[in-house]
Amino acid sequence: MLRAGQSALVPALRQHHAQPGGQGARARLPDPYIDFPPVFQDVPNTSPFYHFVNTVGSLGLMNGYQCGGPGEPCLPGNVPYFRPYNNITRAQLSKVVVLARGWPLLNPPTRRSPMFRPASPFYTFVETAAAAHIING
Repeated sequence: MLRAGQSALVPALRQHHAQPGGQGARARLPDPYIDFPPVFQDVPNTSPFYHFVNTVGSLGLMNGYQCGGPGEPCLPGNVPYFRPYNNITRAQLSKVVVLARGWPLLNPPTRRSPMFRPASPFYTFVETAAAAHIING
């Protein structure tokens, strides 16, 4: 569970929270998501995951794939594709979690996992996640 102030989402969500002393503030609840404009071509607004995918995309927690792949035409603006049915690796998920939590990246000289060398684009994310005890092995 994310605590207030520990997430990259918190500043973006603050505008949706009830303000103390505001009229009807006690009865209002924060929106469960931020209504960002569409970020990915292949996640329609009818998808049950639309708002969540657009939120993580808009906040830079996940990137899309460039258009132009098989069956992925480039529409005006070259909006990327999310490819929601692609698998995600532990390293990629570590990056998402570390960025969402807003943790400073660790770059230790001695690596915890033999799978990731310091030259890997995921090295600092995996090391940070491991130091936080959210992954091991």
